[in-house]
Amino acid sequence: MTVLTAFGKGLILLFRSLRMWLLFYLINVGLALIVAAPLHDLIQSKLGRSMVLEDLLEGFDYSVFRDFLNLDQVKGAITTINNQSVGMLLFFFVLSIFLMGGVLQRFKEHDQRFRFSHYWAGCSRYFWRLLRLTIYFSMVHAVVLGLALMLFFVLVGGGNLESLSSEAEYFWALQIVLPVYALLASVFFMVQDYAKIHLVHKDRSWLFGTFWESFYIVFSNFLRTYPLYLLQALVFVGLFAAYWYVDQQIQAIDARGVALSFALGQAFVLARIGSKFFNLASATHLYQIIRGEKDKEEAVLSVHLGDQVKEESMPGILPKEDVPEGTPPIVSDKEIAARENPSTVFDEEDIEIIEEEQQQKDLPSDDKKEPTDS
Repeated sequence: MTVLTAFGKGLILLFRSLRMWLLFYLINVGLALIVAAPLHDLIQSKLGRSMVLEDLLEGFDYSVFRDFLNLDQVKGAITTINNQSVGMLLFFFVLSIFLMGGVLQRFKEHDQRFRFSHYWAGCSRYFWRLLRLTIYFSMVHAVVLGLALMLFFVLVGGGNLESLSSEAEYFWALQIVLPVYALLASVFFMVQDYAKIHLVHKDRSWLFGTFWESFYIVFSNFLRTYPLYLLQALVFVGLFAAYWYVDQQIQAIDARGVALSFALGQAFVLARIGSKFFNLASATHLYQIIRGEKDKEEAVLSVHLGDQVKEESMPGILPKEDVPEGTPPIVSDKEIAARENPSTVFDEEDIEIIEEEQQQKDLPSDDKKEPTDS
């Protein structure tokens, strides 16, 4: 039930964040135009109105695509595009980390009204810590990928083609390596999401503690965190399958087909952004449930330990809040003072009064005598 609750809460938080959703879409469109405009001019200058471009509009054909890449004009254009794309990818990587801080801040304080001032404040507040955390997890993913490649080369005999009886051995090795790598990578991507959520909620500068605590949070609640992650992945797979099916039905060979294909692509961009928001929103809600349970356990344990300390220091005396209303005191004030401060010194008269009170408590109620004035 907790997983389904977090799943439903994620959908609610997603549609409460429409302005943030629109902001991300506009940023994506702006970046796409920055890249597409020079690319369009470059292709036009290199190819002009080549018939190869019209052939590619009819659908993907490997032979046509290979001929297209072998054109001297295209080779020069690809080199230019590669040189420009490296810087653009790095800029987009840093920008996405910067924008993520505001998203996490929004879902942390989802009960409050969305304000862009709060959003940008969250972006700047958590940027450097999220950047460092992303670098740490990038190293983890690099290690996982390296281990998967090592396993693949071991299975195929070190990559020596002469040692293989057929190409089927490559596919056999991939059938083993890819599922293992996909499982491990998905777990670490999930831990990375919870690490970012944990960082924003705790708001600490020491990242190594956040890094390792995120692993504990995920694996100590694995039967809740991973099923939710699988549901999130199924949502994205369903969206992509729907996009692919509809795209296959559109023939982008005229202006109408191109317009429909463009509109479908923009709808998928919106869906992809919404899917990412939904993942973070539902994971944030599940994290808050887990932390609430943990805080409650710690509070109960603290109260229990406090009562135990009181019982050890004053055996037989209950905490004040545990004594039923109207219950007469079972010990005198002087006796309580003696237990609280063993160094207290009493004279002989005080000791006789304490002993007499103790004897009165041991007698049946009918045999108790009224104390006499000395």
